[in-house]
Amino acid sequence: YTTLFRSTTRTAIFSATFYDRTNNIAVLLKFGAEIDWRLSDGTTSLHDAIYSSSYESALFLYHAGANPLIKNKLGYNPVETMKQFGDNGVLSRADERAYKQLLEEFRTKGLLNKPDAK
Repeated sequence: YTTLFRSTTRTAIFSATFYDRTNNIAVLLKFGAEIDWRLSDGTTSLHDAIYSSSYESALFLYHAGANPLIKNKLGYNPVETMKQFGDNGVLSRADERAYKQLLEEFRTKGLLNKPDAK
């Protein structure tokens, strides 16, 4: 695993995640976007999806291989962030379903109590 701290500028995958555009995320990944790209503050696109309540994108990223245990510089990984924010801000039924499914998958895989990636 390589730690990537390359930019303070959000890449295209962050924009697609923020706007919950899973089709765009799929195209970006197909053409080589790094799923665990980290901003200078350690934020990954999976963190960003959870911050913005874009749970369809979060679920898509997780299924595509995004690491849910990478901590940002504040010390939070996406799983902890999801526990902290809960389902606050979920606006659509699709995001609500994705939130519940992602939380259940984290529980099933034991990620809610797992040590963090560095």
